[in-house]
Amino acid sequence: MSETPDEILRALADPDRLAIAGLLARGSASGPMLAAALDLPIKRVRSHLNRLASAGVVRLSQDHTSYRLDGGTLEFEPGRRYEEKEVNATVARYFTDHAAPRRVLVDEGFLDRDHGEYWRAGSAVESPEGVR
Repeated sequence: MSETPDEILRALADPDRLAIAGLLARGSASGPMLAAALDLPIKRVRSHLNRLASAGVVRLSQDHTSYRLDGGTLEFEPGRRYEEKEVNATVARYFTDHAAPRRVLVDEGFLDRDHGEYWRAGSAVESPEGVR
């Protein structure tokens, strides 16, 4: 699929869809699991998943019952640390104001942050002391 940055951002602009993406950043989940975690009706979650899938943000897993993030679309690899300037540069490709979207990525659980370093939430990352 060749989704445009505008399509991806429009898909993530809805708070419920962003929250779904945040949960999927931690690992695959089914529609009912997402509905329960977010206290949303399953019909709404399925609608949001369809919108996210059409924008290339999520993909149906091979088991055809769960969804996962399409890491290539969102450009943040699990297990890799990013300096703040790298996150800013990635977000700046889609937004003129990179600070607000960066905060949303952290607040909604897609990225974790510590002392100016960022990584995909829910993924083990290498640190000087070993895996965190």
